[in-house]
Amino acid sequence: MRFVATGILAVSIAALSGCGNDEPTVIEGVEAIVFASREMYYPPDENGIRQPAVVSGDNQVLDYSRWVPGGHLYMLAPPTPSGKLTDLTPGETEADFQGLDVSFDGSEVVFSMKRSGDDRYHLYLVNVADPDGSLRQISFGEQDDVHPVYLPGDRIAFMTNPDFVDGRPQHRDEYEQGLVIQLATVGVDGGDRVICSENLSHSVYPFLRSDGRIGYSRWEHLGETNDTKLFAANPDCTQMVALAGQHGKPANSIVQAREYGPNEMVGIGTNRDKTIQSGALVRIRSQASGGGAADIDEENAEFEILTPGVPTGEEPSPVGRYRTPFPLDAHRIITSWAPGEVNPINEMTATPPDFGLYLFDDRRPDERALVYNDPDRWDVFAVPLAPRDMPPVIPAGQNIEPEQTAVRLGAIDVRDSSLPGLADALAEGAVAVRLLEGFGAEYGGMMDFGLTEHEGAALLGETPVYADGSYEAFIPANVPVHQQVIDKFGVAIRSEGLWIQGVPGEDRRCGGCHESRTDTINTAVTTIAQQAPAQFERTLDQRSTPLNSFDRDVLVDDGAIRLGTFGEVPWNTALQPIFDAKCISCHNSTENGGTYTISGEDMETGEAFSYAIPRLDLSDTPMEVEYMEDVVTYPASYISLLFPYNIGEMMMEGDYEIIGEVPPIWIAPASARDSVLFDHLNLEAPDGDLYVAGAALHPEDVGVELTAEERYLLVLMADAGGQYYARSNSAGAYGDEYEN
Repeated sequence: MRFVATGILAVSIAALSGCGNDEPTVIEGVEAIVFASREMYYPPDENGIRQPAVVSGDNQVLDYSRWVPGGHLYMLAPPTPSGKLTDLTPGETEADFQGLDVSFDGSEVVFSMKRSGDDRYHLYLVNVADPDGSLRQISFGEQDDVHPVYLPGDRIAFMTNPDFVDGRPQHRDEYEQGLVIQLATVGVDGGDRVICSENLSHSVYPFLRSDGRIGYSRWEHLGETNDTKLFAANPDCTQMVALAGQHGKPANSIVQAREYGPNEMVGIGTNRDKTIQSGALVRIRSQASGGGAADIDEENAEFEILTPGVPTGEEPSPVGRYRTPFPLDAHRIITSWAPGEVNPINEMTATPPDFGLYLFDDRRPDERALVYNDPDRWDVFAVPLAPRDMPPVIPAGQNIEPEQTAVRLGAIDVRDSSLPGLADALAEGAVAVRLLEGFGAEYGGMMDFGLTEHEGAALLGETPVYADGSYEAFIPANVPVHQQVIDKFGVAIRSEGLWIQGVPGEDRRCGGCHESRTDTINTAVTTIAQQAPAQFERTLDQRSTPLNSFDRDVLVDDGAIRLGTFGEVPWNTALQPIFDAKCISCHNSTENGGTYTISGEDMETGEAFSYAIPRLDLSDTPMEVEYMEDVVTYPASYISLLFPYNIGEMMMEGDYEIIGEVPPIWIAPASARDSVLFDHLNLEAPDGDLYVAGAALHPEDVGVELTAEERYLLVLMADAGGQYYARSNSAGAYGDEYEN
């Protein structure tokens, strides 16, 4: 019998008559559904006026903490507009709900509820046959626990946002400054709570896969990568891998996905904000051709918009938008739907969208059969109340070395790549892998780390690529990192646009650098890297020790320059001293190659602005400039080197005027290879080869020496993202509370 994720093995729908929107619908084989009815108006004020609670998403990129009192958790039997409603949380008058699921035997519901304004979202269980006497709370504490789903083996997956994880501060989102919410699991009795490895941005909407793994949506933010993809992980939090959305998805974000078959899903294609997390219904297939149920071909995932009239951006929708779909089979979906724009227009006109529950059939995409709608509430998170098959239990501890406290990260052969041209470049130039740790706004509350979209970054270390193309390293557990394959000049050949993390003792070795997603990788092969005598293990309190210095002395304090705390490159303490000592005699406020002017109108205030920017002033003179719709102040050196990269993006986003000659892109964040600065400085490899063959080193050609270590700090700054701020120079600089 083929597995169906909903467990409804014989679902058919009574004939849909007319347009279907006003006719009762009976779903044969489904006797009842459960859903959340969420309030969309605030309680009356002192004048008895109820204000609409419209959340556009401007202040919350991924919705997980919207609370408006007065919601209900309902069972509807039968699932028709005239069916009987049973309140599964009787007595709750100020509650709100964030997700729910039905147990495998169909008798119990797990849900996330916030009972009052002073409460947090926590997990609860209720037996539908005895809602008055069976309600029990299974999570507690000063955090939000949301979006629960049942797992095989008496466990529950959910999302959580504690202040601290293992004694270190939880990441804070660079945009919202809020705690990042992450994947976690807990026993149905509330015990054995496990928080999975952290990402730098939110992970939301977990769902159970047919192979027993957890699927979920992950907001991926690493420089210009800024979208939401589908990921999968084992229930013990190991082997976090991309499931779909790295390539070719039809919307910026895929959220609220559910499986109806192995690697066959239905979700919502939407913008990350300004749509109240609603959008078009999307079918996703990531099944590897000819593979088993668990085989994923993320690179060739297929996406099909089931509602082509519904936009996936923030523009007004002619036919409304969808939310929280639950597929009954390959064609039929219980989903929330609201007519109208469902975007910031609702907020401007103070008219909340009306999300009701409907039956959607992709064979009749213009029809929606009404299941239930309270016009004064949002009716969402509908799940059939019926028994379903349980996927296999995946034993914990696979790919885990019990005595190991770090994560084994590596590649069988970094030269193995499916990307055009990359394999040749790696084969010709790969000599080491640089590992960069990411961190968020938890260290100072900065909205940005500089004139760049990159989060905080620190060098964990570099480790050699051996003759067979292998590399291996042991990195701190539960810390997001990304990899860069570098050449003999220390310049990245390829910067991975994805965060990787793992639990203690986990083996995260891959085949290569974006190797084939369908070929079997033999991780049992013994590589030269595994046989190398020096294997460095890094823990959280050892991050300032090189993982493998790759014959570089850049991590050693020589009394003049140094990397910041734990391998960072803070601009004012690591780089500005170099400019002051060796550059500003020629590149200063008067001798800078002239200026160019950028002027325009602030998109929020409407006020005009005009800034004269030096082409190359490397002094520490404070300057103002417009960035990300705000006025920011940085030293002239930072603005001179980083601002030219932003001009093209600014011109696309607003009506700006540029007067004068714009300098080249001195620094391209995350790509020293595309940064013109290094063509001017030139670099020298340990074997004596020059980065620009036949050209002189600068400023040596004018009688000033720039050491190899100083050059490397500049390269590292560029490849790491071009940030100004690090933990050690932010407003709330790194302190003892991190270790304690």
